[in-house]
Amino acid sequence: MSSEKTCANCERPFRIYPIDQEYYSRIAVPEPTWCPRCRHLRRHGHINDYVFFPRSCDNCSKPFVSIFPKSSTYTVFCQDCWYSEERDDKAAGREFDFSRTFFEQFDELMHEAPQLGIIGMNNVNSEYSESVANCKNVYLISESSNCEDCSFCYWIQKTISTFDSAYLHECEKCYEVIDSFNCYNLRYSQNCTNCSDSYFLDNCKSCSHCAFCTNLRQKKFCIFNEQYSEADYQKKLKEFDFSSYHCVSLLSERFLQFISDEPRKHLQMENTENCTGDYVRNAKNCRSVYHCYDAEDCAYGEHVWRGAKDCFDANTAGRDAELIYESTNSGINSYNVRFSRYCWGCHNTQYSNQCKNGSNLFGCVSLKPKAEYCILNNQYSAEEFNQLEAKVKAHMLETGEYGEFFPLSISMFGYNTSVSFDDERLERSEVLHKGWKWEEEASGTFGKGTIAMTSVPAAARDAQDSLCREVLTCESCMGNYRLVKHELKFYRDLGIPIPMECPSCRQRARLARRPKKELIDSACAQCGDRIVTTLDPDRFSKIYCRGCYEK
Repeated sequence: MSSEKTCANCERPFRIYPIDQEYYSRIAVPEPTWCPRCRHLRRHGHINDYVFFPRSCDNCSKPFVSIFPKSSTYTVFCQDCWYSEERDDKAAGREFDFSRTFFEQFDELMHEAPQLGIIGMNNVNSEYSESVANCKNVYLISESSNCEDCSFCYWIQKTISTFDSAYLHECEKCYEVIDSFNCYNLRYSQNCTNCSDSYFLDNCKSCSHCAFCTNLRQKKFCIFNEQYSEADYQKKLKEFDFSSYHCVSLLSERFLQFISDEPRKHLQMENTENCTGDYVRNAKNCRSVYHCYDAEDCAYGEHVWRGAKDCFDANTAGRDAELIYESTNSGINSYNVRFSRYCWGCHNTQYSNQCKNGSNLFGCVSLKPKAEYCILNNQYSAEEFNQLEAKVKAHMLETGEYGEFFPLSISMFGYNTSVSFDDERLERSEVLHKGWKWEEEASGTFGKGTIAMTSVPAAARDAQDSLCREVLTCESCMGNYRLVKHELKFYRDLGIPIPMECPSCRQRARLARRPKKELIDSACAQCGDRIVTTLDPDRFSKIYCRGCYEK
């Protein structure tokens, strides 16, 4: 029988269903005290994906770009030092003190054991990116893998020569595209599959040579959903200036107004069975999941994908991850990982951070691959480990810690530099009142612009290489930024304008175009049947159920 609780954070009611209770009983954890949304925010509060700072390695003093500011109180290593065979990963190990709380002791270990200043694996010429793997020539991208020649992107996979985009899979030569699969030479678009050589598309499939269209299937030479001949299409297309920043801004507003009056599917679900959430593909028995595909029996997660199974409250768990609970970035053949952060390829691991291919770990930080039977980075025999782990777990149950993810009070990042800040904007005073952290060190520079933005050419083709030596000023946050040479070349090659906002503001605006990760009750605008949706009814007037949308 389901039970109703009051969230210990937001004080709103939430429900725990029998299927949840069975899962918690099976993995022997207490029922959560925070609601699903607050649990999600708490996990995201321990992730900084795209706020970068210049600093030096605390071991070799080499300067590098890091997700930790110079003022950070944590020990921060560059990748060379962190992955070095000479690093003693047990140097900070300690005995568990039963007179103190676990989180207090873990926080001390987190400060002393070296943190990886920028997270990445098997990359080439990609030093300015966070949480990327198997990438080449990527710049300021994060949470991505198997990409090449991409810049200013978030959550892209197997993508080539793409800039300023997010949530792409197997795309090439795209710009300002979101939530799309297998697209080529697509610009200013969202929710597209197998589309190419087009501008401003939304919810289109298998379309090419189209502009300002929505809800089309297998179409060519359409503008604002109106069919043209190829010759007339090319003639009409010349009326739109895609090379001017001002013109593109006006066209974007016009397109948003156009799609707001067109039918919209209430959720982005494809080939699913018994699933709830949004942006779900090829999934079965998944509940309240977002950006989920090739997954089964998962709940309350985001980025659960590529073979994820039995993962609850997981952010970024995939590639054959199983039984992951209340964890972030803990996939890649991981099994039975709980309350952990960036533990890849780990088995039977709890309350640990940045451990790779380890097993039977509890409260460990930055251990080398194949570590096992460790508690607070201290080595034990298998028998000693099992006995002590049971005692530590019992102690944490008494203190009310076991079953809770790391509190935000011991996050390594200020709330304003964490991913949570984009999920829910809180004022500095509110964050500090909760006992959480706020990063006071600015991540950028201000007031150092060397050129008036009115002097920046409207079209990239008119810009000289010398523009890359200038310091520009963001129209939104007034922070300074530069163009890099490969970036200017990309804009020229595609005939698109130079952006007048810094990369951070562009990314935040891009992510804001996605629906909120929250299901709301509504009614189909066509048939009146009850539906749930993530779409804002004040923004879209025709939200349809699946049946009406597909007619």
